Amino acid sequence: MTKKLYDDMPYENRFEAKIVCIKEEKGKKLIELDQTLFFPEEGGQSPDTGTLAGIPVEDVQIKEGIIWHTLPVDADLKEGQCLQGEIDFAHRYDLMQHHSGEHLFSGLVYGKYGYNNVGFHLTEEIMTVDYSGPLTEEQLWELEKEANKIIWQNRPIICEYPNKEVLDKTDYRSKKEIDGAIRLVTVTGVDVCACCAPHVKTTGEVGVITITNWENYKGGIRITLCCGQRAVAYGQQNRSVIKEAMKTLSVKAEEVPEAIARLKEEIATLKTEKAELLSEVIAGKVKEVEAAPVLLAFEKGYDANAQRQLMNSLGEKAERLAAVLVETDTDTYRYMMASETIDVKALQGNLKEMFAAKGGGKPPMIQGTLVGKKEEIAAFLKEV
Repeated sequence: MTKKLYDDMPYENRFEAKIVCIKEEKGKKLIELDQTLFFPEEGGQSPDTGTLAGIPVEDVQIKEGIIWHTLPVDADLKEGQCLQGEIDFAHRYDLMQHHSGEHLFSGLVYGKYGYNNVGFHLTEEIMTVDYSGPLTEEQLWELEKEANKIIWQNRPIICEYPNKEVLDKTDYRSKKEIDGAIRLVTVTGVDVCACCAPHVKTTGEVGVITITNWENYKGGIRITLCCGQRAVAYGQQNRSVIKEAMKTLSVKAEEVPEAIARLKEEIATLKTEKAELLSEVIAGKVKEVEAAPVLLAFEKGYDANAQRQLMNSLGEKAERLAAVLVETDTDTYRYMMASETIDVKALQGNLKEMFAAKGGGKPPMIQGTLVGKKEEIAAFLKEV
């Protein structure tokens, strides 16, 4: 069993330890120490990062009470060797802020609505929490306000292993049955939850908690939260986006949603007008086309509906093949082709070989993308 220094020393970043065991697996060297500050991947949280004897630790996992540190296979270490380890404390502290913030938020959700935390995922990039029941946007904002009020009250967060007598009298949250000693994390006046991870000492250290996203999930809700510096960065990013939107739309911040709605209506109207004009252009263009074995059209600016309309119209006059290719980039085309007389699936195989075509379909029509010179594509199709 590895001694978990992070239980009692969550704010330390350096430690000394002795190598108990070394083994190799899948081209990596796994190191067991007699004690460690490295928190392993556990309880939905990513592991700590850092070094052992100056060598970067690539992963940290716990199995049957033993914490294994993954190092490169060429790490020059020996069993019985004493070494110094160092964790990346900025990374550790960020995860501590988030995990403590999650306990605070989940305690409020449980206390107000009786919903359990049934899923938790915390990395250096994102934190999501799944709850067992639904919440409205208004309820989410109230929870966020309440959580931040408690942060500013700077309440103590206590981590401890209570004895069995105390534990039996304590009402606490837990996502799973736990064998052995149970570590409780108490956010004073808000939450008591079984947890193995490092936490900050007070709610004030969480800094701020912000809801960044939410979605219905398995009959409940999945919420994305961020705390501390991540919350500050999120606010700054959103401020930049809103300022740019205000500048582009020439409106005040509170008028941005209405301006966007008007813009969407205008775009929808323009799309309808464009489609009607294209339909007229296509009808006029096809009217002048004479029947032929192969009819090809290379176009720009056609959407899928206009492309299909032109292909169907050409198909009425094509004796073997109708094809419409819309240029999307230099020498790149979105194609639609149809025939009642030739094997279009075999044609698509040839297009793949000749022009790196991708796509699908079934007789009588195929569609997709291809790459090639216009002249070469036309010459090939006219010989089909």
